[in-house]
Amino acid sequence: MTVVEPNTPPSITLPSAQQTATVGKSLDFTVSAQDQNIVGDPVTLSATGLIKNMAFNPTTGVFTFTPDQSQAGQTFNVNFTATYSDNPSASSNRMVAIKTESSTGQPSTPGVLPSGISATLWLVTIGAVIGVVSAIALLHVRASAQLASARRRSRSIQGQTGPRRALGTRQHSRSSTERTLRRETEDD
Repeated sequence: MTVVEPNTPPSITLPSAQQTATVGKSLDFTVSAQDQNIVGDPVTLSATGLIKNMAFNPTTGVFTFTPDQSQAGQTFNVNFTATYSDNPSASSNRMVAIKTESSTGQPSTPGVLPSGISATLWLVTIGAVIGVVSAIALLHVRASAQLASARRRSRSIQGQTGPRRALGTRQHSRSSTERTLRRETEDD
């Protein structure tokens, strides 16, 4: 009969059980493990539950995740396992929940978008503002053209009737004067 001392599973070290990743930004952390029975014994790391845009290097323990917009608002569970192959082998597991957040307020070019506004909403708003400004500018140009045309017509009409009026006014004044003179002569 062989008596085997019970192995204590390796300990896994993670930054925390809950992580937050932002769309378009890289989330990086390192997972490490060690044999609690014999310090320095090799421990093998592995990860399950990896999805698109996640990577885990079992040799270095480096985990990276850069979520895209389709992954925003979701939570992903990644299980890390540390195993050593002593006789008997032992392993331990730790899960990390990674919540992904939209990049709202996090522009791809810093300083371009106001905080708290998504790129889509910002583009729609800018498009609406450009549309309103363009409409006002077109109305202004049209009104200016109509005003200029009305001024030209007015000047043209004044140019055509101006001398006649003046002449007519003079003639009217002469006839009034002549009538007044006749009346005065007749009265005398």
